[in-house]
Amino acid sequence: MPLNILTFNWHEPYICLLAKTGHHFEVVLRLKGGRKEWLVEQRPVPENIILISEEHALRKCYRHFYDIIICQNIDDLLLVKDIEIPKILIFHNKLSTEIALGGNTISKEDYLKQVKLLIEQSKPIKLLFISQTKKMDWGLEGHVITPGIDPNEFENYQGHWPKVLRVGNFLKERDIMMGFSLQEEILKG
Repeated sequence: MPLNILTFNWHEPYICLLAKTGHHFEVVLRLKGGRKEWLVEQRPVPENIILISEEHALRKCYRHFYDIIICQNIDDLLLVKDIEIPKILIFHNKLSTEIALGGNTISKEDYLKQVKLLIEQSKPIKLLFISQTKKMDWGLEGHVITPGIDPNEFENYQGHWPKVLRVGNFLKERDIMMGFSLQEEILKG
């Protein structure tokens, strides 16, 4: 039986991969890249996804409509920490990247202490990392599930052109976490 899952829209391609599980998803729109909408130029909205406002989602949370809440970052978890629905917190970034994105205004130890307290206050919760490197950088217990791409979505390319496929959203704008400048240097040879 499909689950009713709440998540937050930071990564259309990632959410589309989740949608392939066949569960029912309600997705809270978030401001990213200067826009607060589903970026259809990245992926169309799958049939099993409903876009929902934060306010409407919270009302449904307090009525226990959802079977699980998937938080894509710490801000999402802060929003739902007191709701007694099982949660998954996905770590898409390294701890060092999170601190750098915040302008390096807090020490790694202090930030991690605050995150651990938030996790403790947010039970029931499971932690999920998108790579072993991210898990090691955070130093927290959890599972690693690496994302992937469906090669069938890129079936026209057969390898006969010297091309590189880069997968990510706002690579240049998120250089600090995506390594865009480094990628550019590598591609120059």
